[in-house]
Amino acid sequence: MELRGNREKTVTTAAGNIVPREGVRRIKGEFYEVDKECFRIKSPKGELYWYRVASGKIGYVVEKNAWDLLSRILDSEERMIQGVYHEGPDLGYFPQKKDTTVFLYSKVGTKTPCYSEEVATSLGYIQSKNNSYFMHPNEFKLSEITRKAVYRYKELKINYGANEGSTTFVNINNKYGKAYKNIKVSDNTTELYKMLGNLTFGIEFETCNGVVPVRKLGALGLVPLKDGSLRDAEGREPYEYTTVPLQGPRGLETIKNITKELTEYCEVNEKCSLHVHLGGFERTEKMILALYMLSYTVQKEFLAMMPGYKIDPVRSIGSSKNYCQMLPDLGLRANNIFVDNDSNNVKERTRTFFNKIFSWTTDNKLSAMDANYNLTSYNHPSGAKWNQHARYHHINFVSPIFSRSGTLEFRLHPPTTNFTKTINWLMICASLIKFAQNNTDDIIKGKYDKITLSDLVAGYKNDFGNVPPSKRREEVATYLQNYIKFRIDLFKPSNKDILGKKSIEFEKDAAFTFKDKELDNLF
Repeated sequence: MELRGNREKTVTTAAGNIVPREGVRRIKGEFYEVDKECFRIKSPKGELYWYRVASGKIGYVVEKNAWDLLSRILDSEERMIQGVYHEGPDLGYFPQKKDTTVFLYSKVGTKTPCYSEEVATSLGYIQSKNNSYFMHPNEFKLSEITRKAVYRYKELKINYGANEGSTTFVNINNKYGKAYKNIKVSDNTTELYKMLGNLTFGIEFETCNGVVPVRKLGALGLVPLKDGSLRDAEGREPYEYTTVPLQGPRGLETIKNITKELTEYCEVNEKCSLHVHLGGFERTEKMILALYMLSYTVQKEFLAMMPGYKIDPVRSIGSSKNYCQMLPDLGLRANNIFVDNDSNNVKERTRTFFNKIFSWTTDNKLSAMDANYNLTSYNHPSGAKWNQHARYHHINFVSPIFSRSGTLEFRLHPPTTNFTKTINWLMICASLIKFAQNNTDDIIKGKYDKITLSDLVAGYKNDFGNVPPSKRREEVATYLQNYIKFRIDLFKPSNKDILGKKSIEFEKDAAFTFKDKELDNLF
């Protein structure tokens, strides 16, 4: 029989554990196992003392992997909270961080801090799709956890726009910048980006339900925004998610990561859209003139790629307005810009026809540029963007003329969180800008008045005339040509799939893939 405190090889500690005698410390007549039940810690005066865990005076600091006085922990510059940090029953102290700390929700309503998503999932918890907490399937039905719903971001101020005036945008952009170098990139992604050249890009994903957890936003460079057009009949206002400005191979990989998370947490319906912004091109009068003329030429094909409701969403689905109208004929083809080669005359005539676009983008409030309204004033006569009616066309030419971002916005695509659709559409839209960059004068001269979308993406084969064709470039061009044809054939009026629900949109969006003989997808 073993007696507590005798000189045998083992002793029973105050916690009831039988341990080797040499590994204990006797405090106030009881034995405590060293470095488990008691720890040697500096007192406030700097002297080393033995403190018992059971005394309530010390706590475990997770990120230091050490015990310390509770008074010192709570006086730390970082806000320390106590919560779950491993699979054991004891709790530890760690700083609360928006990007890592999660909360475990119980059936009785308690919210226990947890060190990270990885710890929570190792304990069997699942991220709820209808609140910000992690819930355990032993306490809640799986349907209760996975049902998607809109809830508020308590930690963020949600704005209507993503710009330097928004602290939420600035903070997320900074976090993305820190995470950028850790984004893994494949060789195929690098090759694909080379085809985009100097273009930057950004994407707006409109949703009708669900929320991407706040801790994921920084690494994704994804900013949640308000959008009154998404408000539903019950008054809920789902989020529009917009990317920070992206570029490079890591920017393309970021889109892949974003679509994965949006598919996991959000839903879309016919009231939503996907908007692609492309920048990095020269914002000159001549370039914008060529872009408009080329856009006007291919816009019927753009529309043919989309479900029929995009022709007239007011009549088809009861929208309050058509946010993606076709571009009007501004009489640009009948130009005389290159009637002679005098550079001064060419510049003057270019401005005359550019001002037709300029006037239209001001909703005809101005007939021409002036000292207050021009390509460098970043000032629109209608003020707030929702009062700028010309922007509600399938390609937004207000942005490259009046916005500091200088991007051309493509607004026509149905909503999607599908990576294949998103990246294919990005490359198709980019081909229009790349073609205009390399054929500006000839577009204005009318040499491409009958060009097709297939012709545009064919330019990827040789970088629009700048390099010899390569196998990879030809595969990408052919893949995009096949994809364009696939969508145009799919949405022929004779197929009577006006919403696309029978084929590839909405409920069938997540599972969509597109393959041709050479490629499974562009990556």
